[in-house]
Amino acid sequence: MILLIGATGKVGGAAARELLRRGLPTRVLTREPAGAVDLAAAGAEVVVGDLQRPETLPPALDGVERLLLSTAPGPSLVAEQAVAIEAARTAGVSHVVRVSALGAQAGSDVNLADWHGRLDDILRASAAAWTILQPHWFAQNYLMQAASIAREGVIYGAMGEGCIAPVDVADIAAVAVAALTETGHEGQRYMITGPESLSQAEVAAAIGRGIGHDVRYVDLSADALARGLRDAGLPGWLVEGMLGLHAVYAAGHGDLVTDAVERVGRVRPTAIESFAAAHAPAFALAPGVLA
Repeated sequence: MILLIGATGKVGGAAARELLRRGLPTRVLTREPAGAVDLAAAGAEVVVGDLQRPETLPPALDGVERLLLSTAPGPSLVAEQAVAIEAARTAGVSHVVRVSALGAQAGSDVNLADWHGRLDDILRASAAAWTILQPHWFAQNYLMQAASIAREGVIYGAMGEGCIAPVDVADIAAVAVAALTETGHEGQRYMITGPESLSQAEVAAAIGRGIGHDVRYVDLSADALARGLRDAGLPGWLVEGMLGLHAVYAAGHGDLVTDAVERVGRVRPTAIESFAAAHAPAFALAPGVLA
């Protein structure tokens, strides 16, 4: 049995759908079963549990051999996933696959990188075999700017000329499924990127080609980006994390391409232009964040 914690999120959901497509026994833990109706209809066993209520975890972990841990970030991330890792150890789960983040490092000035780095260290110290996935900037993050793309033909950011290799969550999920269903991934850390490292101006142009109209990049000051994110209703911790990542990428520390998607996931990594073309209706209709 494979248990997914975080199956209603982007990566976890894509991984769950692929496991179910293959007919593999799949269980998903969720606080809100209504959010997993589609997975249940596809054959998943849905169990109710909450990482803030550790007593709900042993029944969910009963009979589980492999675990995918892919919950949303936030100030409680470390405490909650540490509980899950300990519960998995106690239950005798043989292999834990955790979705971390590129650049994860305990003590990082970027809150998201610090949280993920601390959890990576906790997982490595646990008794279970582990695989750590460290994906780059999600291609799906650009859907947050769907409104400005549709109305103005603009994406905003504070990355300057820094280059990154955005990765489709479906490609991350392909690597996760490989780690969950094959041997040989134990003790491995996979840095997962898209197929090419691009500046934000190049990303904007690629999105434009994908959706059929020109898109350009407008570089903002950190203060202006922060105001836009706060005005859009993002919580303070996420504004802080986004600003930190933009600064890291502006300094050139996101300019990296790996072959993990093709080598481990055995799929061709999705170029940002192809991603945009496949999601053209969402770019046209989604409300976005930076409008």
